[in-house]
Amino acid sequence: PQGKMLVFGESEQVMHDVELNQLRKRIADLEKVSATDYLTGAWNRAHLVRVVSSEMARSIRFRQPLSALLIDIDHFKDVNDTFGHQAGDTVLREVVALIQQKIRSADLLFRWGGEEFVVLAVSTGYRDAETLAEHLRARVTGHRFTGVGPLTVSIGVAERTGDETADAWFKRLDAALFTAKNDGRNRIVVDSLGDSDKWVAEGGLAALRLVWRDSYACGESSIDTEHEEMFELANKLI
Repeated sequence: PQGKMLVFGESEQVMHDVELNQLRKRIADLEKVSATDYLTGAWNRAHLVRVVSSEMARSIRFRQPLSALLIDIDHFKDVNDTFGHQAGDTVLREVVALIQQKIRSADLLFRWGGEEFVVLAVSTGYRDAETLAEHLRARVTGHRFTGVGPLTVSIGVAERTGDETADAWFKRLDAALFTAKNDGRNRIVVDSLGDSDKWVAEGGLAALRLVWRDSYACGESSIDTEHEEMFELANKLI
């Protein structure tokens, strides 16, 4: 009888662990849903607000530049007015797909609002961010959107510099986009400031590092812990 009680206790513990892991996964899934734009699948603006400060801190700590691209679909109102909001929604989803196919897995794509999107490009100075922006602009320009046809985008680019706040950084980013749209659209404007120039002048950028993000978590604590350890081992190897 005593042995049976022990087995019963172990079975209860196993069931408890399974239920706990399911709960953790459910919480992780809910957190991801709350951070995701329901229409496009990109991260939402609220999630950008949550992660931008940590990305800025990592940039300074590891002496790696951090740039942002603010992307606006040109004449998007005309799309909705001419083809309807359903066609406009399809355009938004296709733009997100085009961007996600081109950016690196380490970069983050957010829906800023309406027809505007933000890409946080980690370990990327404003010069390389400009190159990325041009690839994205050309990719959109060469695409024929379902039921609509060709469209273009305007892009502002800015690298975070010094100890400026996120608000100050994004004001420069917004000003760059405004100039791009004001100068005729379908173009890129870069704010040529950033820590990357200073760090190069001081002796070069630090080595690249793999950065673990909460969004990589699967919700199973043992697996996530192993993955985080793999990141640290890889960084030591680098």
